[in-house]
Amino acid sequence: MVRKLLGPVVLALAFPVMLAGQSQATTGVIRGTVTDPSGTAVAGASVVLRETQTGFQRQVATNERGIFIAPLMPLGTYDVTARAVGFSETRRTGVRLSVGETVNLTLPLAAVQLQAVVVEATP
Repeated sequence: MVRKLLGPVVLALAFPVMLAGQSQATTGVIRGTVTDPSGTAVAGASVVLRETQTGFQRQVATNERGIFIAPLMPLGTYDVTARAVGFSETRRTGVRLSVGETVNLTLPLAAVQLQAVVVEATP
């Protein structure tokens, strides 16, 4: 009788432990805001996230509030680059992403200094 009950009891106790192991996060989230020199959000900026060890890369764009979200990112160390028309790119290196973590970044872009071009015609 005891043997008949022992199997289901062991299974009932082991099942939650097996589920807990499978539910462990193996990814994280990198999110942030891209701004211009005045602190205003930059919509439509391109953000490239590149894991330095494996070369894994993902590209996302900012929304109308300048926010980007990259969910389900593999764990590791990332270089994050933001670009937008009319601005020079900004790069953040060594961004570490750990298990289940959400990393928040602010990526300020600098305005591009345009130079005057003079065109002369000869008569």
